Amino acid sequence: MFKFTVLSLGAILLSNGVASMQAQQAAAQDRSGDPITLKCRQRIVRYSRFDEAYSKRINWQSVSHSENPPATLKKQRSPQDTRWSVTVEPDRTKPGPWTTEIYFGSDANAEVWKLSLIDNTETNFNWLSEKLVFGSIWWGRIYATDVILDLDNHKLIYREMANYGDMVQPCD
Repeated sequence: MFKFTVLSLGAILLSNGVASMQAQQAAAQDRSGDPITLKCRQRIVRYSRFDEAYSKRINWQSVSHSENPPATLKKQRSPQDTRWSVTVEPDRTKPGPWTTEIYFGSDANAEVWKLSLIDNTETNFNWLSEKLVFGSIWWGRIYATDVILDLDNHKLIYREMANYGDMVQPCD
């Protein structure tokens, strides 16, 4: 189960860097063609425009009149305790694809929304405020989608791909 953590909006730094795989490979070789080892402090996460091919794997919908999260799971509360979320993890001992479901609601009304993440490997969501939630949806070891959910307006207000390829390269 993933823990929700309260963050401030200033704690999220987003960069806009688009680099092709060819450019990354060329930059990782010196003139002789030998690989260059990055300095550990030079590694970066490369952000790029959201890849629409992943939009079918992210489903955000109202389920107020059709389903509720399992009552046995603990609700993670927003910073001021006005909203809650419940994460239903897939059974990863069974063959995939796996779907993670995250329910969002409020004790003040019966409205419940569900974020379904299809064929993902891991998720990490954090409350930013009473209405905003930041999350990383991992599609594998180095590729993820970062999102910000606006719970008042029921929409994803930010989606961007994050490539952590530099982080798995050797460094000194």
